[in-house]
Amino acid sequence: MKRKLSLIIATIILISSILSISVSANDNIELFNNNTAATHTAFVINDSGLAIVSVDCLGYEGITTRIEVDIHIEKRNFLFFWENARHEIYVVYVDNYDNEFTYQLEEKGTYRCTVTYTISGTGGEDDVIPYQETASW
Repeated sequence: MKRKLSLIIATIILISSILSISVSANDNIELFNNNTAATHTAFVINDSGLAIVSVDCLGYEGITTRIEVDIHIEKRNFLFFWENARHEIYVVYVDNYDNEFTYQLEEKGTYRCTVTYTISGTGGEDDVIPYQETASW
């Protein structure tokens, strides 16, 4: 009986210590980028079908050397199928970049905008930061 009780208590202590370690490890997770301080992105479609994509990338002075902005706009065709409506890639060699891109859409419907930032610099590997939003017209 003593042996079973000791085994149960040991198991409980082991499980509780594992859980406390995993909880404390997850509480302090912060995402850091090598070359990017922040990105801000917005996608809207106005009443006349003009899609507006606003991009803002804040790098680090003296560290960020290249910002690539990949904008991909797709139109929903049937249920879950998306067709390419517009695809542009912009590359600048600065540490901060903000711009607003406009695209006149041809048909009413639901559109999905995917923006992928690839930020390079001396801070380490490239940062790849995705954004995705859906809007209808």
